[in-house]
Amino acid sequence: IFALRSSIIVVTTIPTPVRSCLGATSLDDTQSGFAAAETYCNDLMFSGHTAFHIILGSVWMASPMPILFQSLMVCYILGCTFVSVAVKDHYTMDVLVASYISIPLCLLRRTRMLALFE
Repeated sequence: IFALRSSIIVVTTIPTPVRSCLGATSLDDTQSGFAAAETYCNDLMFSGHTAFHIILGSVWMASPMPILFQSLMVCYILGCTFVSVAVKDHYTMDVLVASYISIPLCLLRRTRMLALFE
């Protein structure tokens, strides 16, 4: 999933919604990034945070955890993706593309993940 993400980052350049990045969509507060370091952000397609959370959730769902914990993991993933869009860390399309790519790939590998916990 992350190898695919790397190739998409190389060919996709979109302006970032993050205000602390140089070249951001807003002209305010673009001179310094985190810890006063210059930050360039054009690699937001597709969301690595969302892909990571989906992979984590897939492994968690394949584990022999009680259904309550699995349900909490689903809520956690949905909450993380909502917050990522709500705080303008990623565009909605970044999160959706990550979901559209990560979920089917994780489902294809589900039998391997289930075998890990046998």
